[in-house]
Amino acid sequence: MVSAGGKVNRITAETDISVTLDICGSGQAKVNTGIAFFDHLVSSLAFWALMDLEIEAKPSNLSRTSMDEGHHLCEDVGLCVGLALRQALEQNLISGSVSIVRFGQALVPMDDALVFAAIDISGRPYFGEDLGVSSFSEGAVPMVWMVEFLRAFSLSTRLNLHVGKIRGSDPHHIMEAAFKSTGLALRSALQIDTERKMVPSTKGVIM
Repeated sequence: MVSAGGKVNRITAETDISVTLDICGSGQAKVNTGIAFFDHLVSSLAFWALMDLEIEAKPSNLSRTSMDEGHHLCEDVGLCVGLALRQALEQNLISGSVSIVRFGQALVPMDDALVFAAIDISGRPYFGEDLGVSSFSEGAVPMVWMVEFLRAFSLSTRLNLHVGKIRGSDPHHIMEAAFKSTGLALRSALQIDTERKMVPSTKGVIM
């Protein structure tokens, strides 16, 4: 796997976020956003990606409603994690110092749920999602916040991410399997390609 890290500190009128990551880690995560279910999912993604990740995030504008705060917080955390990951990737991919596999995919079962994720670290951002849970909530936490994290993460990293449900009825299980499969797919895509000593693109450039 690529040995590199990234760090982002971002303060806006809506959120105050600090992210540090190492994509050559062991999957240790310290995530503190004040949204327990979200913290659990992001930690799970990092664990299965073998990516060390530290996040401190809070709303900047305490006069806003909790629904506004939560939506912006989850989305902006995804943006910041993606920017930090992009930093780590650009250190290696732009220089051509290593070649990664680039593509990764995973299929994860969790009880009734079966979910896939497929990633291309291409520099061409796209997010495709077919989980079918955006109208549900986990307690007071709307599932759409989790989807917005994945969207912001993929677009700010500039990777292509598709995630979808094959089967399942429990929204919690579906979403947790989505984060786990995304982590596993990312782990596969970041592996060093020992048979290729060049940028993993026929164009000769990536990211």
